[in-house]
Amino acid sequence: LVYCISNLTVSGGWLPQSLADGLVICSCLPQAICTVIVLTKAAGGDEAASILNSAFSNLIGIVLSPVLILGYLGVSSHVDEGEVMLKLSMKVALPLLAGQAVHHFVPGARESCFDNYRLKKAQEYAMVFIILTTFSNLFENGSGTTGLLDVISMGVFQCFVMGVLSFWCWLSLRLFFPGQPRLHASGLFICISKTMPMGIPLINALYGEDPNLAFYTLPLLMWYPLTIVMGIFIAPRVLEYVTRQEKKLLADSEIDGYEYHEMGRANQGHVIV
Repeated sequence: LVYCISNLTVSGGWLPQSLADGLVICSCLPQAICTVIVLTKAAGGDEAASILNSAFSNLIGIVLSPVLILGYLGVSSHVDEGEVMLKLSMKVALPLLAGQAVHHFVPGARESCFDNYRLKKAQEYAMVFIILTTFSNLFENGSGTTGLLDVISMGVFQCFVMGVLSFWCWLSLRLFFPGQPRLHASGLFICISKTMPMGIPLINALYGEDPNLAFYTLPLLMWYPLTIVMGIFIAPRVLEYVTRQEKKLLADSEIDGYEYHEMGRANQGHVIV
């Protein structure tokens, strides 16, 4: 879907090729774990499903995301396959595996990470530093001619893509899982969320020498806050839907239980007679 939309935007002259490619790259990335869990909890969704789906997508995304990106966009002259695999191993796979090892084998590591305020702030500063260095490299090299209008147009197209994906996922989940409103809420945020902590190192590993690196990264930098803004806006309304549907399901189950009880009493009376 995103690949088709990006091609249409380039054909229509609405977006430059570099930003359209960045939109495709962003769509190939896995979900953001923390964002999905927080929004799912706020909307009364199924937290277990969100955790499982996000963690699994990040795990397979180490291999699947580069394959999808290179499959859609092709291998350019700026991409060295051997060097890319080495960078992916060092920048994406190794930190993830090291974190999982610490999480499972170091006693108290998980609790200390969640409770350590300084560590959380250090993670935020590290992400801001990565973003700053990405665009500083762009300005230093003087590459790219994308203007403000192109950036605004890309934001509009991203909102359109998010709306289409959300609507499609919502209808699909209601069709195939009609009695599970919490799963509806979870799927709504899972389908539109994209990870920035894993996405930026992955893009740097694939296109670190490409002069359009910043333009490949920009759609992700815009997608991430747009997801949060959209989630904050719709989470209360989704929570109302989940609460209303669960009350309806509970009332229907009580009616069914009452009818079953009355039917049993009637049958018992016929047996006695």
